[in-house]
Amino acid sequence: MTHWRIVSLVAAATFIISGGVKTLSQEQQPAKPLPRVLLIGDSIRGGYGKGVQQLLAGKAEVSLNDKNAQYTGWGLKKIDEWLGGGKWDIIHFNWGLWDMYGWEYFNEDRSPAKYEERLELLVSRMKKTGAKLIWATTTPACPEPEKAMRDRFNRQVQITPSVEKEYQDAALRVMKKHQVAVNDLHALMLPDLKKFQLGPDNVHFNEDGCEKLAQQVAKVILQQLDSRHTRPNLIHIMADELGYYEPAFMGGKTLQTPNLDRLAAEGMVFKNMFGGSSVCAPTRCCFLTGKHSGHSSVRANGGGTPLRADETTIAAMLKPLGYTTGGFGKWGCGGRGSTGVPEKHGFDVFLGYYDQVHAHTYYPPYLIQNSAEVPLAGNDGKDRNNPATYAQYVIHDGAKKFIRENATKPFFAYLPYNPPHGSFHIPDSDPALALYKDKDWPADARRYAAMVTMLDRQVGEILALLKELGIEQNTLVCFSGDNGGADYFVTPQHPRGVHSANKHPETGVEYRGNKGTLYEGGLRVPFVARWPGKIAPGSHSDLLAYFPDLLPTFAEAAKATVPEKVDGISILPTLTGQNAAQKVHDYLYWENYGWTAIRQGTWRAVKPDKAKTWELYDLASDPSESKDLAAAQPDILAKLTALATAAHEPVREGTFASTDLHERDRRSKYGKQDDDSYIATPIGISKKRTNKNK
Repeated sequence: MTHWRIVSLVAAATFIISGGVKTLSQEQQPAKPLPRVLLIGDSIRGGYGKGVQQLLAGKAEVSLNDKNAQYTGWGLKKIDEWLGGGKWDIIHFNWGLWDMYGWEYFNEDRSPAKYEERLELLVSRMKKTGAKLIWATTTPACPEPEKAMRDRFNRQVQITPSVEKEYQDAALRVMKKHQVAVNDLHALMLPDLKKFQLGPDNVHFNEDGCEKLAQQVAKVILQQLDSRHTRPNLIHIMADELGYYEPAFMGGKTLQTPNLDRLAAEGMVFKNMFGGSSVCAPTRCCFLTGKHSGHSSVRANGGGTPLRADETTIAAMLKPLGYTTGGFGKWGCGGRGSTGVPEKHGFDVFLGYYDQVHAHTYYPPYLIQNSAEVPLAGNDGKDRNNPATYAQYVIHDGAKKFIRENATKPFFAYLPYNPPHGSFHIPDSDPALALYKDKDWPADARRYAAMVTMLDRQVGEILALLKELGIEQNTLVCFSGDNGGADYFVTPQHPRGVHSANKHPETGVEYRGNKGTLYEGGLRVPFVARWPGKIAPGSHSDLLAYFPDLLPTFAEAAKATVPEKVDGISILPTLTGQNAAQKVHDYLYWENYGWTAIRQGTWRAVKPDKAKTWELYDLASDPSESKDLAAAQPDILAKLTALATAAHEPVREGTFASTDLHERDRRSKYGKQDDDSYIATPIGISKKRTNKNK
């Protein structure tokens, strides 16, 4: 049996089930789909492709392409056809001999430089599938290439070890850049080349050679399939504006959160977790990039300020490792048409709101998925409690579908859910409302409570889905707020709000400030993490941590390389009980809309907006920041303010190619998406000013 060089592409299992999650008995549960493997290469149907199929039978679904892969230029023309519309688990690939020999396509540049350029494009395209990539080094050229070329094309070619090395080195540079695994078939076949090739002037392999190659390729594919189970699935659920003390597991007394309480009982609660900022967009940027707000690109909260094109997010960091990445909820780090859209920052899919003005309604005419509009029937943007389509239900169903579809491979699910952010709307038919109908609270306080309990129910559905799919043991689930809570629903009996976001319901300890400020109350968030078998159930931590720490934490869990210029520190040692290995911050830093704050240990310095002087507090004796010690402790204040000055650099935001779609999304909150004579802002909508009405 003869064989040309094989390029193999492995497809991810596609298991699409629409609709809500149902609890199935063991007998009723559908069989887990096999990972799909697609081998693409030259003369593949007569070579080791079928051997790989046989070796992986029952372990992976292996398909073969119908035509030769040829050289990199042909690959660029055919790659979309070969990849098809399915999802891929692993792509095992090679181009090389055709580029070196220049067979048949003599009029095209086949130089090592051109080869490297085309490989770069091919790898970039394949990375978009979310698959784990494995490069197979090109097997050795035949010992007498001149005779082979002369007999076939009446043309001589010099393929020497040094020429081979030029092409191999070019390929390895691309693979190193993109963190692609390497399967060294060249080293495998070189020692016994005469034994396995059909002749000194023939690059085809005999049956023994094909079998040897098949065994190696199958072995590497199996290793990668097995290694997927050593990389955990990562889920982060972020509740917009949920206050520090509001959930029951944090001491709250008014809201029913049984699933969050169970998550806390099965995991670890952080008592000192802080948002990246005190408002929505900047805190999300800090979470996604691992940078504090003195280094981040999104520091304004106007709605659509974009990430820069060169910034690495958690999703982009995980993609080269074979993670499929999905986001569902409120993005806030770049409107449509900008450098900050999620699909440009490592997300295979993002469904929800890109712009925050758009997100200020639960009944928008449409949501956004990968910059395309997803219509929501019956909605006009106006907040009422019973229009046709409640956006949060759609977003949550999308998240569950994503998890189900990707259960056989590592995934990152980022769920920055919009509830309970105001406006406080939830369908009257939602069962959570009935739990609070008799409460002697303002109507919006009852609806807020129902939104939190609805969110809690959805967290429970995610946990149940992980159990149903058999992946809960290999899934790290984190839940948090996004920034400090607001003192919503103030009454004479509840001066800090009915639900007591920043006042402990039992001890009465208060955290000063709320959302939008940089006092403790503007930054503290509830945070819990569960990873069965890794995180001790019912545990707590007092470690000082904040949102920039989540990127390096996920990196350590997934064995990823942390991007450069990250401010966060992994908290995985604390989560997994390795406290002696836990690094700690020298300080935590925040800035937002004229405010600046820095904390070092229990000392905290704050400079409010428009204030001319700094304030200083010792949280060890004054957790409510009520006694300014700036005058009494000038040396400590000077040290903290110097650190704060060094932590700040001028903001460099991303850019828009066009703001047309971004402005359309903002108008849609008011049902005016099709009328560009209007301009929408976070505080309202109005007609654009013209020369006539100036």
